[in-house]
Amino acid sequence: MREASIPWAAWFGDDSLTLTFPEQWEISVCAMRDAPALSAEQMRAALQHTIATPSLHDLLQGCKTVAIAVDDLSRPTPTHTLLPFLLEELFAGGIQKEHITFVISLGSHTALTQSDLEKKLGKEIVAQYRVLNHDCYGDLVDLGVSVGKVPVRLNAAFMAADFKILLGSVVPHAFAGFSGGAKMVLPGLSNIESIE
Repeated sequence: MREASIPWAAWFGDDSLTLTFPEQWEISVCAMRDAPALSAEQMRAALQHTIATPSLHDLLQGCKTVAIAVDDLSRPTPTHTLLPFLLEELFAGGIQKEHITFVISLGSHTALTQSDLEKKLGKEIVAQYRVLNHDCYGDLVDLGVSVGKVPVRLNAAFMAADFKILLGSVVPHAFAGFSGGAKMVLPGLSNIESIE
């Protein structure tokens, strides 16, 4: 038998799982290459020196409120590690702490519990900021656009912000190509009809 180990139990132990395959199967483990974890200073520098866009500080000019959409625990994004550096930039851009809202981009996934939120965002963020689970049936605003004949409605708290940030991973998805990026908004922050 052939064996391969894969990452397993993200957020719930961060372990590995060994899979066994018949000897005649050809298998490949496609691991990331040349992607070491960034240091704190490298994360800070990346946020301060953006690629092909004005700095976050410049983009925030004239904005008073910020909504940060983050992916849920089905994605491995180490949000709690990145947020201190992102918040530094928001504060430097003149955004007040009480004007920052975090929205968990759930799509139709189950809402995160207090413990889940703390894993994803960190205990301090959960305790000190407005944090909302998206509800695909709940508080939504109509955008006046449709997917086919289905009106697109998005999370009201996210849409109310002057400045919007998506913070998540772009990863392979079993039936949707890749998740992350713009998909954090549609389907992540949209109505159930748009998701379906």
